Amino acid sequence: MQQSTLNRSSSTTGASSHQIRLHPSVHLGCGEAVGAFIEPMFKLDDRPRFGPASRTSAAENLEDRLVGQIQQIAAYCDGMDVSLRPLILPVPVCVLETPAIIDACLDMIAQTKLCPQEFAFEFTDAELIRNAGFDFNLFRSLRMRGLRVAIDARASSRCTLQPMSWLMVDTLRVSTEQVGVNQPLDDMISSAVSAGVAIVAERPRWRDGDYLARTGIEYGVRPYADA
Repeated sequence: MQQSTLNRSSSTTGASSHQIRLHPSVHLGCGEAVGAFIEPMFKLDDRPRFGPASRTSAAENLEDRLVGQIQQIAAYCDGMDVSLRPLILPVPVCVLETPAIIDACLDMIAQTKLCPQEFAFEFTDAELIRNAGFDFNLFRSLRMRGLRVAIDARASSRCTLQPMSWLMVDTLRVSTEQVGVNQPLDDMISSAVSAGVAIVAERPRWRDGDYLARTGIEYGVRPYADA
């Protein structure tokens, strides 16, 4: 399936429809597409705030928007015949601490043609820092519900996960420019590779595929064409 097809806009029925973009993760050695990173047209925390809001209302707002995104993604994959899996969706780390939101997501997935194992919830490394030491139980809770775990370390690589936690992570997304020059990131990649995590470089050059493979990075998203 060509990337141009995956990047076509899609909308679902209803006033809350938004455009969804999918970016395939491709093997830098053979070019095969495996999985896709989802880029919604809005961020889950980009919501208007007027005056004081309770934690309950904020959680309900987040739940509604996340469930709505899952519904739209499922409709997009069905309508566009997208077969790439897993579907990696960026979500706030507070979802890990809110079982009710996870349950609501699973309820929505059950109403689609998808199953929980086809989704990976991606958390940023910077947000995971506040859960350092508790990551194993939080990841295990998510995995026990059938969902996969992914980490975005493009902007930060300071969170030190417990070794057992890496065994529950499917994907680690990193900044290509930082590989080999950022020691904390290199250490993170080494830990992830040892646990069998798929490492995905953001915007790599195809010609750097052999070098990246030697560091344990076999996949790329939105790679540059070689000049």
